[in-house]
Amino acid sequence: MEFVNLTKHEIVVHSQRGRMVLVPSGVEARVETENILVEFPTGTTVDIFTQRVGEVEFLPEPKEGVGWVVSTQVRLAVPNRGDVFSPGELIRDEKGRPIGCMGLVRNF
Repeated sequence: MEFVNLTKHEIVVHSQRGRMVLVPSGVEARVETENILVEFPTGTTVDIFTQRVGEVEFLPEPKEGVGWVVSTQVRLAVPNRGDVFSPGELIRDEKGRPIGCMGLVRNF
């Protein structure tokens, strides 16, 4: 399977068999979101929002043998697409900076 990175960041995918670097394709799949203020908890300065998810943009149609790698938010917005993946659990260096991810997460 060929993986196409539809994010704006390089993704370093680690696995038990090695690692693979996915460079950005130049196209960024995105999902429209709207944050809606729903609550001001008494005694705090925290605002509570809900998020409305809208249309996904720039996600190609399914293509045989291709996995589209997108952000988790985009993947969750298309739950019926088994060809869409997002980075797995973050791997961090000794200073806490992300340096890759453990595998990819897929919709089923």
